[in-house]
This record gives sequence, structure tokens and C-alpha cells, in this order.
Amino acid sequence: ALSKGLNFLAKTENQPILTCFSISPLSSGILRIVASDAMKMFMADIEYDDAQTFSPFLLPREPAQLFTKVLSRAKEISIGITERDILVVSEEGSERIVSTPPYQGKYPDLSFLADAEPKVIFKVPKKDLQDMLNLVDVTSDMKEIQFALVEGTVAVYASKAQIETDLFLEGAEVGNDFNKMSFFTDSFRSCVSAVNGNDVVVSMVNDKARAYSVDNGDRTEPYSFVQAISG
Repeated sequence: ALSKGLNFLAKTENQPILTCFSISPLSSGILRIVASDAMKMFMADIEYDDAQTFSPFLLPREPAQLFTKVLSRAKEISIGITERDILVVSEEGSERIVSTPPYQGKYPDLSFLADAEPKVIFKVPKKDLQDMLNLVDVTSDMKEIQFALVEGTVAVYASKAQIETDLFLEGAEVGNDFNKMSFFTDSFRSCVSAVNGNDVVVSMVNDKARAYSVDNGDRTEPYSFVQAISG
């Protein structure tokens, strides 16, 4: 989850809180990991041993990257906070330990997106969607990508395309009618890459915030959200 979420963290220190992961107990035995740069958000709900209780904490980017490298092959890890507020991560049955002070601050409450009932816009094989992103990548500046419903088929448009052509996601299954949706391509691509499985489901979750979920239709897997520029 940390490895997939790294690309969702803010890249600059203008929003220092958003350069951190939020890690918190969601419910009995379920841990929620969140990463967001305000335009896109990654969320993973994973099982953990809830014999010990803890308060939510923030994990900065640098130690998170170190954790993923040092403990990438660990089957089970332990996370704890000492009396001096030092975050300690260790591999069960091993002497490998990584420690860091957790970041102090209050993470924005984004639960309203996760709790919303998704309205499916379209479902498409992940490979088809990634192939389409790669195709428009070489024919445009790819800063923005748009989707529109044309005669029951999902059409794809890229910003400042060098070649004018009609592109359609032929394998997409439309769930509900929709107007043209536009996203920053890097944000949308990150969300697609984070999806586990063979299919990608794009759903509207909050019309006012122009927020869409990108997942495989199963919230037991990691999922993400992306904000539309328009639509």
C-alpha cells in the first residue's frame, strides 16, 4: 500500500501535511492508509492485529520510501510509537528496524469521499485504458485527458493533439450517461496504475467536489479518487 501510495503524495513543501501518509485505525482490525496531493487521493483499507490500540499518525514521504525498500519482502511488520514519540517499524522475526519521528499536524478529513455511494460511469479493461493513455501520449502534450459519451461509446480526447482522430474505448461498458469529463493526465494515470486486477471502474462519488473514484469495483482492494478539471 505504501509503495502504490507514494506517487499520490504532494511533491512540494507548500502543503507539508500532504507530503505525508495518514495512517489510522478505521474499525476493529482494519487500518486505513491515505495519500493525497489535493488533486488525487489513494486509499487502502488493510487488516491488522488490533490487540494494540493507537491514535492516527502521519508518516512523512522519506521514511515511507525507506520502509518500502528495507521491509519490502517482510511477510509481517510491527508499527509502534515510543514514549518519546518515535515511530518504529520492524520486521517480525528479524532485527531490521526503521525509526523516525512522526510528522505533527492534522490531516484533512477525506472520509466523505470513501463513504459516498459511487455512481458507475464506465468500466473498461485496464490494459485497454493504459494502451489508450499511451496512444494519446505520443500524439499530444497529454496535460489533460477528456472522456465523453458519443452514441453510447466512450470517446477520448487529449489536449493539443498533433493528430486529429477519433479515439474510442471500444471495450468500455457504460454504467450511466455522463457529460464530458476532463482530468489532469498525470493524476488520472496514477489512479489507473494503482488499480489491482484486470478492470478499471470510473465512478462519480461527489458531484459538488467533481470527485471520481478509480478502482476495480471492489473496495476491499486499494482504490483512489481524482478531481475533474471540468465535468
